[in-house]
Amino acid sequence: MTQSTAYPLVSIIIPTWNRKELLRQTLTSVREQTYVYWECIVVDDGSEDEVFASIQSFVADDDRFKLYKRARQPKGSNTCRNIGLNLAQGDYVIFLDSDDLLLPHCLMNRIAFVQDHADCDAWMFSSALFRENIDNITMMAKVDYGRQEEYFGFLLQNLWTVNGGFIRNIWRNGNGIWFRESMPRWQEWDFYIRYMMAGYKVKCASDRPHDVMYRIHDETNRISKSKVLTSEEIDIMYQTLQEIYDNMDVKNSFLIHSYTYRLFYFFAYLLSRNQGRAIERGHGFCTSHDLPLTPAMKVFLGIWPIFVTTSLGQKILGKALSYVLASRFRFLNRKLKEI
Repeated sequence: MTQSTAYPLVSIIIPTWNRKELLRQTLTSVREQTYVYWECIVVDDGSEDEVFASIQSFVADDDRFKLYKRARQPKGSNTCRNIGLNLAQGDYVIFLDSDDLLLPHCLMNRIAFVQDHADCDAWMFSSALFRENIDNITMMAKVDYGRQEEYFGFLLQNLWTVNGGFIRNIWRNGNGIWFRESMPRWQEWDFYIRYMMAGYKVKCASDRPHDVMYRIHDETNRISKSKVLTSEEIDIMYQTLQEIYDNMDVKNSFLIHSYTYRLFYFFAYLLSRNQGRAIERGHGFCTSHDLPLTPAMKVFLGIWPIFVTTSLGQKILGKALSYVLASRFRFLNRKLKEI
């Protein structure tokens, strides 16, 4: 280990793009940690020169901050995180977005929990979602869904925010699960799904209060912005779903039903972006893999080609599918808690 067992080093990895004031707030929250054994790796994704110079100036007086420019393609937060993982010297890793805020006790809280559950590879902690200021909490992302330590629940939704993770640094030995750099959406979901499917053991700190703040806003200077997907990006999403299917226990009833839910969730995503014609590939997947379809899902597969010919039709169909998925989610989530 880089540090002693009692005082392990924590690597905090932050991708950023054209953020100045919000990033300063994030870095200040890192600097104010009560646990002092950390390094903070900031990977810039091509910010304007003035913004980059401002970051340089802010971190210059503390050598625990390390600032790098992304020097390879593709652009994006996934690439920046992988660059950070390659550089990380810590015993544990935390991923932050460049507008997140750590509460002062965050690292101390996580180190203490890890020492009590040292037989695991990763530990998940609750987050609070807020707007504008930390007193305006809009939602709690609590890690209390029962068996979150397995990927059962993760097929249903993104149960953890990316900043909720505290992960043993397996990348120093050339191992590890990397972020899929070409993936346009659900990057963290994909990362944690593959991490758990690889056999790494995860423990959720369900008895601990939140220790990190996840900012929600409509700011435009985000590395990963919501957008229409290219045909290549759609292919990547389907390839990811295929890879998950190939590596899961399809005889497990809950898993296969949850997987089917996630596939139709992607259909709803495509409809919301007026890209319903891309459902054709998923339609073939459903029929060729004999997925457990509900009656409503079967109706959807029968009528979707009619509705996707117009934007209005896609909007109507998307709303209907969202209603079906909401009902299905409630049912599967109840089943998850019974496992």
